Amino acid sequence: MKLTFIVLLTFVGLSIVSCQRRTTTASTPQKLNDRVIRRYSRRCIREQGITYRDALKLSRGDFTDDREKVKCFLKCIASQMKFYNAEGDLQNDALQDYINFAIKDEKKARSAYEQCNDKLKNAENQCDFIHEAFKCFYDHAKTEIELGASNAENLDRSAITLLRLDEIDDEDEIREDINESMVEVVELMP
Repeated sequence: MKLTFIVLLTFVGLSIVSCQRRTTTASTPQKLNDRVIRRYSRRCIREQGITYRDALKLSRGDFTDDREKVKCFLKCIASQMKFYNAEGDLQNDALQDYINFAIKDEKKARSAYEQCNDKLKNAENQCDFIHEAFKCFYDHAKTEIELGASNAENLDRSAITLLRLDEIDDEDEIREDINESMVEVVELMP
């Protein structure tokens, strides 16, 4: 899978499980497997006080929830992925590596980085910056997503696993939401 994120990019990819289709080398970002994503997500969900459903929406590219704690969840994920150093400074090299990893075409990757970076100059704080960065990158990268059937199943399984980390009252509804999102992803494929 390939959608990690500038800052996912994830997970969200989960849209941030995308890396599983590529092999990891010294020059590519860390492989984001189910275990890593669960660990990052659990930690950030607890720290920010959001729900698993909120995290799942973000993983599906739904950035409509603009509550501060949802935005800061994405910053937490970005920090876990080393897009920020201990002082809170953005690590452009790490960010660019993930973009290049997520988008195969070098020109498109550079363009996404530059366009998203330009849009973010007026962000009020780091949480707003990261939220807008995830949203911008997702818009650029969604046309690059290449999920085969087995990867779609992995994404579904990962999302369900994430949701099972806590008691969920309506797991069937959430599973249905995930299946619908998989149909949307498949429709985006060339």
